[in-house]
Amino acid sequence: MVTKVPLPRRVTPQFPDRCVVCGSPAPTGSAVLHGRDSAMGRAWWAGWRSIEVPSCLLCGFRLHAFRLTRSFVSIGIVITAWAIFFFLKARIGGIGAGVSAFAAGLLGLAGYAAWGERHPPPFDFEPRQHAVIFLFRDPGLGQEFSVLNPGSAEAGRLTSA
Repeated sequence: MVTKVPLPRRVTPQFPDRCVVCGSPAPTGSAVLHGRDSAMGRAWWAGWRSIEVPSCLLCGFRLHAFRLTRSFVSIGIVITAWAIFFFLKARIGGIGAGVSAFAAGLLGLAGYAAWGERHPPPFDFEPRQHAVIFLFRDPGLGQEFSVLNPGSAEAGRLTSA
């Protein structure tokens, strides 16, 4: 279960003095995370948001590794589907290869999405046009974050998904 806390974009988030990954008090460092609002269109420079979150040194590396891995796995699934298409094209023809590659890619992406729902990251955030949604796997940390940020009441308050 993931706790969602929306904040208006104009609000600078205040985090509890705990690591957003493991929850240990007084973390020794921080991690700067970048995210993009996918609804901003195809312009690669639009919709970006950066936040600095408190984390232990190792947990900061884990956060970055998770976010990079998520991107690379998605790209890898698409590349694999293309490889299946070109491999099968000479053997069974263009239509059969296209359908097979599409089905393989769709199955891979659906499986990866289901895995992501079952194993959510300890912390993530989603920039939107008028708000930023902060996602916490630890409901206690999400509640502390919500209390520290009174602007969350304007953006819809604490929810769970």
